[in-house]
Amino acid sequence: MTILNEGSFIMGSKINYKSDISTILSLEIILRKAFIAMLSVLFLVNFADTSTSQPMILSACGLICSDCEFFGNLCNGCHAVKGQTFWALEHVPSKICPLYDCSVNKLKYKDCGDCPELPCTMFREMKDPNSTDQEHQQGLIDRVARLKEKTA
Repeated sequence: MTILNEGSFIMGSKINYKSDISTILSLEIILRKAFIAMLSVLFLVNFADTSTSQPMILSACGLICSDCEFFGNLCNGCHAVKGQTFWALEHVPSKICPLYDCSVNKLKYKDCGDCPELPCTMFREMKDPNSTDQEHQQGLIDRVARLKEKTA
């Protein structure tokens, strides 16, 4: 964490603690929101690379973990970490992905695909704020299809 001192510069402007504290707090809020939005993108966007030769590892919500750039580095897949994904540890009060917690921990399913309510309200509402409604709807269709396909 970077500590700003009196006279430090942020985006070309000199910091004056007495007059700029609200600016600093606003900047911190903006940066936190941007970071959360970035994690949402990483969580909800399909990082599929069909040229990869590793086996497909499917998350509880139908994302392809093994195609994600964070798989094997920051994350080993939600099943391997029991829902405590790197983004959930940072941004979810319970420290567990809500979809994993519901489907696996509470309902004792393997994933959301085993639930007769798929796609439920929580599944539909976990939307990347940076995606369009059309992208979100297509992502839902793709994820539900993957989850249903593995049960067929």
